[in-house]
Amino acid sequence: MLRSLSSVACIDQLLTEPTGPFVHVLGLVNPVPLPTYNWPVNDSPEIVVRRCNVRRCSDTTSFMNELAAALQFPDHFGGNGAALRDCLSDLCWLEPARHFVILVRHAGGFLCNESAASRRAIIGLLEEEASTLQDPDIAGWPGGSMPKRTMHWLFLCDPEGDAQLAEELGAELLKVASDSSR
Repeated sequence: MLRSLSSVACIDQLLTEPTGPFVHVLGLVNPVPLPTYNWPVNDSPEIVVRRCNVRRCSDTTSFMNELAAALQFPDHFGGNGAALRDCLSDLCWLEPARHFVILVRHAGGFLCNESAASRRAIIGLLEEEASTLQDPDIAGWPGGSMPKRTMHWLFLCDPEGDAQLAEELGAELLKVASDSSR
């Protein structure tokens, strides 16, 4: 799926939308150095942006370790799929945030030593957990209902490989015209 955005500023709105898809691959129509982009444009204590550099994450274990560091998972994080689900469905240590944006940088070789099925399983887990945050009636949340929150994953890569990465991951491909105000 391809979504064209007129400017980088449109990403802010997209990354706080309560509807999916929640996993995106960013391609830039007029490339600029990716490190110069610093989302979100609108600074807010309700928006938490975490950067996860996956340049050396060729397998699931290295990705889990990098993600745990980027999102400041608790020390008891077990480093497996069940533990990842638990941590992503909680994130109370990042309060008062209601919107979580995870910028996955250098994603071109993401999980390159894993099978296509394994990569899609990880992306499926990320998409599913982001979707779960929309359900305020999750049992077991302290104090009753969990507040509605959003989580979007933005995989950043070189523009030449963005379509292929989006296809491999089963993610939405974003194309953004360069914004000279950035």
